[in-house]
Amino acid sequence: MKWSLVVQCLSFFFCVYTSTQTEVTCTVPTIENAKTLKKPGTNIEYQCLHGYEPDRFTITCNEQGDWDNMRDCTAKTLDCGPPPSIEHALQVFKEQYKEGETATYVCPSNYVKDGDPYMICSRGRWIGKGKCLQINCLLGPPTPGTSTSPKGKNVFRVGESVEITCSERLWLYGTREIKRNIICKESGEWEHSPVCEEITCDIPYDQHVDYVHYYFSRDRRLGVEKPYRCESGYRAGARTATCTENGWLPNPLCTVKHDQPGTTPPKTSGKDCGRPPQIEDAVQDFKDRYEHGEKAAYDCPAFYKKEGYLTCTQGRWTGSGKCWKPCTVDLKAIDDRNIQLRHKYTEKIYSTHGDFIGFSCKSGYRPAEGSVPLRQSCNNGEIPLPVCE
Repeated sequence: MKWSLVVQCLSFFFCVYTSTQTEVTCTVPTIENAKTLKKPGTNIEYQCLHGYEPDRFTITCNEQGDWDNMRDCTAKTLDCGPPPSIEHALQVFKEQYKEGETATYVCPSNYVKDGDPYMICSRGRWIGKGKCLQINCLLGPPTPGTSTSPKGKNVFRVGESVEITCSERLWLYGTREIKRNIICKESGEWEHSPVCEEITCDIPYDQHVDYVHYYFSRDRRLGVEKPYRCESGYRAGARTATCTENGWLPNPLCTVKHDQPGTTPPKTSGKDCGRPPQIEDAVQDFKDRYEHGEKAAYDCPAFYKKEGYLTCTQGRWTGSGKCWKPCTVDLKAIDDRNIQLRHKYTEKIYSTHGDFIGFSCKSGYRPAEGSVPLRQSCNNGEIPLPVCE
């Protein structure tokens, strides 16, 4: 408020003195790069935006209609100090970073990046948050007919192993083994599927069975008996074939009729086998000769999934081997489709055959019409990618 003195003279000798009070107002100023916090009476409190200083200040309207303590918000120094430490990361950070510079961290062996792959210096502070997660292999819920040692342990580090034992009438998936130590690989995958499945016999394609799919395409579990007949020129070794842990019995199922003109015998029991057939992508060092009942060992490259086996049986190779290709998805490929990994691990993600990968649309996008589902399975090196728009 402001006081004023008014003098009014009624005659030469008589004057009246009066005082008046008028309210002083100040025009509310606009301060760039600041926001208003409070307006209590003649006081206004401001706060400078991030990256500007000072932090907070209050201006006061004085009797002259001006503002006391008027200030400007000026830009701070935009450099950053060393970024925050990341647990388990291998990092050598500088003491000072300029605006826009990035600080990259590396995770040690047996760990993978999760979250942002690096941090950015922006207006004096660090943006981005990443961490190093230890790679583990998970057993998941117990599978019926499967026992494990150590018992009750579900999380294994790289290099650790679990012993899988299958119950009666079961063996390890893709093998004829009922017990095996399986190692956790650096990819976070088991070197072999730690699951027991019911013992089954292969379809005997090379046993000269007539209409082999008709007789053997369905139930091939342990103990199952199937009637069958042989191709022309061959006779059956029994009325029915029985599935056993060593394959179909009798073995062989069909033998050459020696009384047929122009026929010559197939291999007989105890005959050796030559080199087995090549297996695509397999790491193999096959011998030139194998004895009856001997298996041909092979391995698959890293991330490939091994399935099946080859066995020398009565001079012939039975069974089949397969190296299922893994799938690779890089971030650029999915970025072009406006999608992202539901769980971020690395800049390149590897998944083995049969594994599922979950995707999600980026913020502000939704699945495009006609796009494949957001959850896809790796199929021998191929995985379709969804599209969001």
